[in-house]
Amino acid sequence: MTFAVATSNGCRYCTLHTLLGLRHAGVDPGKLLAMKKDDSQLSPQELTAVLFARKLTRRTGTITDDDWSKLTTAFGETGAQDILLAACGMNYLNRFNDAMHSPSEDNAIQTYREVYGADWTPTPVSALAH
Repeated sequence: MTFAVATSNGCRYCTLHTLLGLRHAGVDPGKLLAMKKDDSQLSPQELTAVLFARKLTRRTGTITDDDWSKLTTAFGETGAQDILLAACGMNYLNRFNDAMHSPSEDNAIQTYREVYGADWTPTPVSALAH
């Protein structure tokens, strides 16, 4: 979900480092590669979190009771609050790291190249139309 926020914001530093963390956690690189195009590889629960986080990222004021209800149904009240906090935190970190032009470590850059076969480029907004 934080990966979805970082890519939605186009934050190079957070995209690279979140990807590195996901690889270390054992997330299938194919799933990460697919997320650059669409959400078809996500489980229903993952999709619920990602869609909520993207909406929060792009149009915070449009979050509805129905959006929150979907999140709490999938994750419970505490889990939903954790997702909200993580998405808000990632949005903050995206803005901080972009403003500071934070450099990325070589291993994060290399991991991105291994997964995507190229250097980082922002995900086109049209690919994230949810």
